Amino acid sequence: RGASPELTEAILASLGARSRRMIEAELKDSTITPPADEVNKARKRIASTAIRLSSEGALELPSLQNAA
Repeated sequence: RGASPELTEAILASLGARSRRMIEAELKDSTITPPADEVNKARKRIASTAIRLSSEGALELPSLQNAA
């Protein structure tokens, strides 16, 4: 929730059809609001995983100059 449509699509595209449908249904249900602390924990875990994968050479993170 709250991610750009491009990021949402990139993540959903990496999932299997059944998982994707389930997540899309949850995202459309506006009555489901995850606790803010869980969202923050998930964001931190995603960021640290991306940093670890980058240090292992598994992915390349954009530089600050390219991100602007």
